[in-house]
Amino acid sequence: MGLSPRAGLFGGVAVLSAAVVLLQIVLTRLFSALFGHHLAFLAVSLSLFGVGAGGALLYAVPALVRPPSVLARLSVLSCLTSISTIGTILFLVRQKPLGALGSAELGRLALVYGVSALPFTFAGIAIAGAIQHAARDMSKLYLADLAAAAAGGASAMFVL
Repeated sequence: MGLSPRAGLFGGVAVLSAAVVLLQIVLTRLFSALFGHHLAFLAVSLSLFGVGAGGALLYAVPALVRPPSVLARLSVLSCLTSISTIGTILFLVRQKPLGALGSAELGRLALVYGVSALPFTFAGIAIAGAIQHAARDMSKLYLADLAAAAAGGASAMFVL
């Protein structure tokens, strides 16, 4: 017996939500090591910015998740989230720690935060598309999203 498309959608949103929270915690740790504790918590604003940018992009280009191939497009967006996450981590581990904040360092910091926002943007498009697609089951979708995000946060203790 196969998985229904609705269950697959809920499971995909759950896995994506857990991964996004875990990424946010990992980025907070990486930013703390690279840029100091005073800039580490900008990772929280990155996730908010990325998800907001993804939702705004979906509003501007609604064809990104239009039927009939909405589930396939959401899968592609989730894959892009994974690929950009790997690229972001590889980019960050090659960065040198930040010295004093000058004009040159601010440009480098803007590049780092721009690259780091990409996975959250793709995830924002995917989750907003799932919400748009499953609006009538929003309470169940939101439950899956929150439960998985909590599991992602708890799993950070074991991953790190």
